[in-house]
Amino acid sequence: MGKKVVFAWGRFNPPTIGHGVVMERVAKEAKARSADYAIFASKSNDPKKNPLTFRTKVKFLKQSFPKHSKNINASPRLRTIIDVMKFLDKKYAEVSLVVGSDRAADLKKLLNHYNGREYDFEKVEIISAGERDPDAEGVSGMSASKMRQAAADGDYKSFKKGSPLKNPKALYDAIRNGMKINEEVYELMESVHDRNSIKGSRFNQLLRFGLVPIKYIPITQRAFKDLKNAAPNPELRKHILSVTDKVLEYIMNDELLYRRMLLLLHDDFLFKEDQRDALLTKAQKNGFAYVTLLEVYMRGLVASPIYGDKTAQQYAFDRVNSFISGGRSQRTLDFDIWETHIQNKLNTTTNINRDVTMKTFKGMDENKLPPGEWGIKELADRYCKETPGQPDDTAKIRSLISWN
Repeated sequence: MGKKVVFAWGRFNPPTIGHGVVMERVAKEAKARSADYAIFASKSNDPKKNPLTFRTKVKFLKQSFPKHSKNINASPRLRTIIDVMKFLDKKYAEVSLVVGSDRAADLKKLLNHYNGREYDFEKVEIISAGERDPDAEGVSGMSASKMRQAAADGDYKSFKKGSPLKNPKALYDAIRNGMKINEEVYELMESVHDRNSIKGSRFNQLLRFGLVPIKYIPITQRAFKDLKNAAPNPELRKHILSVTDKVLEYIMNDELLYRRMLLLLHDDFLFKEDQRDALLTKAQKNGFAYVTLLEVYMRGLVASPIYGDKTAQQYAFDRVNSFISGGRSQRTLDFDIWETHIQNKLNTTTNINRDVTMKTFKGMDENKLPPGEWGIKELADRYCKETPGQPDDTAKIRSLISWN
C-alpha cells in the first residue's frame, strides 16, 4: 500500500476562524490514517469574492495558522483542484479531501470522474467536515463573505471578530485595497463586454480575439509554437519579435484591444503576480491609482528594446519609477497620463471640500448663517419694524424668506 495524504482546498479569501476548524480536522484525519496532510489555496482573483492575490493570501494564511504553516502549499502553478490532484498523484497512492458538507457531493463526483484520466489514485475519499464550508456564501456562521462585507463597509470591529489574527489590520487593509484595485480593472472588463461600444463585423472580430481563452486562439498557438522553434535560430527569433512589436503597436492604437491587453496583464498572462504586487505597492506608497501606473507599465513594455541589458519588465518598471519621481516619463512620454492623474486628484479634492462645506453649512444655526438676500435676521427684523406696511418682525413672512 502506497503513501496517503489528506488535504483541503479553498479560496481562503480571507482566512477566517472557520478555516482554522477545517485545518484542525485535516490534521486529525491525517493522524488517524497515518497520512501526510496539506492545505491548498485557489488562485481565484476578482473584486467581490476574491480580493486577495494568491501570494498575499498564502502570506496571511501562514500568519493566521502558524501551527499548520509548513503544510500550506505556496506553489502558484496549482490553479485548480485537478492540478492539485495531479500534483499529489506524483507522491501518493491514496488521497482524502476534507470539505464542507455543502460541497462534498459535487467534489466527490468531480474527483472520481477524473481518476484514471488526469491522475491515478488507488483510492479517492471525500471527508465531510460536517459544518458549512467557511468559503461558502450566505448568512450562517462566520463566513469569508461576511468578513469581506465588513471590510467593504469599513466595519473593522466586525471584521476582527472573524479573523484568527490578534491584530488583523494589515489583512483588513489588504482586503479593502484588493476590492478597490480589482474593481478599477474590472470596470475595463465591463467596457470590453459592452456591445454598444463597437458595431457590426468589427465587433465580432474583436470579440473573438479578446474574449475567448488565449490558448485556444489559433494564431496564438502558432505564434508560440514558432517562437519556441525559433529559440536556436537568432534571425528567425529576431523576425518574430519584430512582428510582435508591430502587433503591440496596433493594440496600443485600438481602444478595445488595448483594454483587453490590460486585462491580460492583470490575469498574469504577461504580468506575474510579484510584479503586480510591486506595482500595487508603488501605487499605494506614492498616492497613485493602480490603473494609472499599470498604463505606464504597459507603455514601457511596448517601448522596451528587443535587445538590451534589461528585460522588458525591468524597462517597464524604470518607466514607472520615472513617472513617479517626475522624470522624463512624467514630463514628456506619459504626460497625458499625468494630466489625467492630476485632474482626478483635483476632482476628488473638490468633491470632498464641497461635501464638507455643505455638511457644515447645513448644520449651522440659522442665526449664524452668512447674510443672504435679506441680510442677517437681526437687521431684517429691525428694518421690518421700521418700514411702513411691514410686520413688526420677520416671523410672519418666514416662508417667503431664505437667509442663505
